[in-house]
Amino acid sequence: MAREISVEDLSLRLERGERPLLVDVRQPWEHELSRLPDSLLLPLGELPARAAEVQPAPGQLVVCYCHHGVRSLRAVEILSRAGLPDAVSLAGGIDAWSLSGDPEQPPGVAGEDERLVRGGQPEPADDPELAVPFVRQVGEIGAVQDPIRPAPQDH
Repeated sequence: MAREISVEDLSLRLERGERPLLVDVRQPWEHELSRLPDSLLLPLGELPARAAEVQPAPGQLVVCYCHHGVRSLRAVEILSRAGLPDAVSLAGGIDAWSLSGDPEQPPGVAGEDERLVRGGQPEPADDPELAVPFVRQVGEIGAVQDPIRPAPQDH
């Protein structure tokens, strides 16, 4: 079973000066929108072939993260099979991190684990069984529709 680290625990570790190896398993366009500092970008779909790029220092914690924590749980499983059994997933992903009060991370940045619909074309999810519908509603101020609530219907 994949292990997780809470936003609070990761924050405390960073405050103490620990420098975990942060692995962002989202897509490059998501990484450009928001990311944790000094993250290594390895999209989940590429991770099995690129797992050897994850080279933590002795005793360094490996923390995988995505938007909500779905892809990062899969990443932890992949890294465990690749010889890194102590890798952990950031519970709730970067969304939880942003909601914890980090002003650098805007909440609600959609990711593949929600099958973001852009330009009418759904972006393929890494695992369709884990995907849930999501519609991004961009208005004049760039609002993003909550993935839990359905998009408003025009009547």
